[in-house]
Amino acid sequence: MIGSRRGCRLEFPPGIWYSNPGKYASIRPRSTGDVHARMAGTAAPGLSETARCRLSFHAHQACHPFHGVHALSLFIVLILGIVEGLTEFLPVSSTGHLILVGHLLQFTGDKAETFEIFIQLGAILAVAWEFRTQLLNLLGRMGTDSTARGFLFNVGLAFIPAAVVGVLAGDAIKAYLFSPFTVALALIVGGIAMYLIETFLPPRAAMLTEAISRRQALGVGLAQITALFPGISRSASTIMGGMLIGLDRRAATEFSFYLALPTLGAATVYDLLKNLEHLSQEDVLPFGLGLVVSFISALLVIRVFLRYVRTHDFRPLALYRIGLGLLVLAVL
Repeated sequence: MIGSRRGCRLEFPPGIWYSNPGKYASIRPRSTGDVHARMAGTAAPGLSETARCRLSFHAHQACHPFHGVHALSLFIVLILGIVEGLTEFLPVSSTGHLILVGHLLQFTGDKAETFEIFIQLGAILAVAWEFRTQLLNLLGRMGTDSTARGFLFNVGLAFIPAAVVGVLAGDAIKAYLFSPFTVALALIVGGIAMYLIETFLPPRAAMLTEAISRRQALGVGLAQITALFPGISRSASTIMGGMLIGLDRRAATEFSFYLALPTLGAATVYDLLKNLEHLSQEDVLPFGLGLVVSFISALLVIRVFLRYVRTHDFRPLALYRIGLGLLVLAVL
């Protein structure tokens, strides 16, 4: 139901928040204060105090000059944008963190899923920007350099397994596995696996990232399938998988970044096409802001992380995963 006057568009939430939708169809707010008075007072007789507050809250959203970016939603945009940027390329699971933080902030559902597409796009753009020189160099050498062609082929080969499984099982995974409980279990299991690999795997000889073989690329791609389980982490599965099949930590990390471009890019386009119906004009500002925040925070993390892996292992991050997973289980 919509009432409007002087550019103020008021959309009433579903009927669970008011008992007689028809009687409010003619509300024509003159100002935000007028809407609040009508919605919370005589215009909604018989409603509980909680229901009147909720209706008043939505009235404020509709008539606020920055519709959709009130204080609470701005807080959510900033927090989730930062969380995505900080965690997308660390082996700690950005999807898992977004699920946990989204539940904590009570920001879930179709709109939340659509927003996550845009902040993930910000992280992808950060990788593309950070690796722009290398990417342009590879593309420029494709016609004359078999090594460049082979490396790009290997990135595509590693992309295929998770892409196929994701298309076939993606809806079922989201329906049954996207919960704080499953994320907590995956954080713990993945953290233990990371710690054991870093502790007992013999050091690998340094190698050029472009020298990765077909077998190694396919192995990384198969390992990436496990990242479809929320909380495992795409970065963790590809880096640890790469180390298990012979890559050194730096080469495995760099290859994981290259693999992120087609993997996250395809996932973003696929999810966006499925969620177009949930987009509206009011989403432009908050979604755009989330994308920018994610881009900036992801860019900073990428630069720090690439320096970190030269001289450090991932055991501190493994312990963080285990600790966070145990904390979530304790409070559920």
